[in-house]
Amino acid sequence: MANLTTKLCGVELESPFILGSGPLSYSAEGLIEAAKAGAGAVVTKTIQKEAAVNPVPHMWRAGQNTLINSELWAHYDAERWIQEEIPKAKAGGVKVLIANVGGPTDEAVALAKRAQCAGADILEVGCGYLDPGDFYTRVQAIRQEVSIPLLIKVNANWNNTPQIALQCIEAGANGITAIDSIGPALRINIRTGQSFLGGDNGYGWISGEAILPFTMRIVHDIAKHAQQDIVGLGGITRASDAIEMLMAGATACGICTAPILHGLQIFTKLNRELSNLMDSLGYASIQEISRKSLIAAIQPESYSPNKFKFDAEKCSYCRLCETVCCYNARTIVGKENIVDVARCRACGLCFSVCPKGALYI
Repeated sequence: MANLTTKLCGVELESPFILGSGPLSYSAEGLIEAAKAGAGAVVTKTIQKEAAVNPVPHMWRAGQNTLINSELWAHYDAERWIQEEIPKAKAGGVKVLIANVGGPTDEAVALAKRAQCAGADILEVGCGYLDPGDFYTRVQAIRQEVSIPLLIKVNANWNNTPQIALQCIEAGANGITAIDSIGPALRINIRTGQSFLGGDNGYGWISGEAILPFTMRIVHDIAKHAQQDIVGLGGITRASDAIEMLMAGATACGICTAPILHGLQIFTKLNRELSNLMDSLGYASIQEISRKSLIAAIQPESYSPNKFKFDAEKCSYCRLCETVCCYNARTIVGKENIVDVARCRACGLCFSVCPKGALYI
């Protein structure tokens, strides 16, 4: 059986799956439930001095595994989190608690110190949704006041996210969480003409499966230039997504939308499926997978129509490969899968949609 343990900034996790900061981490109760379900670590909702008052409604399902939300930070104030929720979560069996703190830098520094004293094992600090602000000074100020590991949470809404992540590490961050939700975004109710979400303009932020490729790219770009640990957060819904994220450069995998839509028992399911998938792929540990893509990139010359393989025994002859071929290069004739080499552009869409794995390189 594969070993699922990993280390995040020197702190051992029994599973690479982490409950990301969000609605399910609303209190100690949610954190404890996630840990019992198999999360290797849990992240609090963003703690700020004052409690948030969220617009109504502030979450909407925008796809099978995708949400759009306009939720703000924690609906309990900092005093309650420090005095009650963090100690209660630790006493309730949470082995690794990551305290997410926010607000202006002076407030974030004060909250970071208090969260550490309350029992947090790791800190996570964001730098703003649309503008990272003076992130360098922010990271330095917090690093100087706390001794536990510090993760900086970056997002894809900035123009130079990987570069900012590297500068945060230079300023003293022990690791990076990438990414936060993407936006602003909008969905409209066609019956009313209004946004599905409350708040200013009805705008929200997208999370879940739809943002997985963005997350993967940013994690990969950071990992190419930094050896520090990375939590890949955004879009993971299945074990194969986790392996991709680890290969892209992550040390651990944050999930938030999937347990919201499918329940906290998804941690139990993901741990089981990841162990089985690792066994089938021949991996004994998370460390064998992490950063693998950094040394296994496909070279352009390795793609050509003649290198596409077809396994007739696996093929269900659903003709999906033929349907999606934009160039009319692939046709099914009887039990044969024929490629017109003159037409084929080697785009790869055909084998990516094959449900049986009958097409491959």
